[in-house]
Amino acid sequence: MKRILFILGILLWAVSSAMAEKTPQAIWCEGYNTLYFTNDETVYAAGDTYEGQTVTSVWSGVSVTNAIPDGYGMPKWYDIRND
Repeated sequence: MKRILFILGILLWAVSSAMAEKTPQAIWCEGYNTLYFTNDETVYAAGDTYEGQTVTSVWSGVSVTNAIPDGYGMPKWYDIRND
């Protein structure tokens, strides 16, 4: 019985680890004028390093995927897309 409970515990831990919540993010790195889009478990912030560059700005969650009214109805990252 203890062995079965141990195995069930391991399986539950493995499934919960595999289902870790991921967050959509738009990551702006001004150094190389690069805008990245990712769906990652790690949530980045300005000053962090991403792909070897310093993160300048981050938009996450619905700020990446939905239009946010800013006078133009576009996501906040939209203004830097051509940089």
